[in-house]
Amino acid sequence: MFKDEVQEKDIERFYKYVDKRADDECWEWQGTLDYHGYGVYSLKRVLYKAHRASLFFSGNDVPSHLHCCHTCDNPRCVNPNHLWMGTVQDNMRDRQNKGRTRTGHLHGEDNTGAKLTEEAVLFIRANYDGKEYSQTKLAKMFGVCKTNIRNVLNRKSWKHI
Repeated sequence: MFKDEVQEKDIERFYKYVDKRADDECWEWQGTLDYHGYGVYSLKRVLYKAHRASLFFSGNDVPSHLHCCHTCDNPRCVNPNHLWMGTVQDNMRDRQNKGRTRTGHLHGEDNTGAKLTEEAVLFIRANYDGKEYSQTKLAKMFGVCKTNIRNVLNRKSWKHI
């Protein structure tokens, strides 16, 4: 983004997508969101993260080698008072200091890729008998492959239950 290319109409268009509130509150982006829940803003046919654009439009330097971080930890927030520039390490340190760091892999339903629920796993383990509830039948019931069922039964997956 270059300041001499940005026009007042670009800034006005940006703020049409912002639910602007008090200076100490989150200003949530109402436009398009990316896969991770961060706002996306298009300026001259280039997509930018909305929080980076907000910092830029408020007169701050936004170097491309730095991350735009949130003090509020709200990915939709574009309030420049809640944003700061930092390295990847700064952002990771901030996350750790706030107790938001998870160690290891996400388990069970915390894993967004999980195809089974805890309730389904308990049902599978309680009802598998090889006859009425075979691995094939259970796989069809829950829309997964037999390998998933076998891993649940052998506790290679969903170990924590």
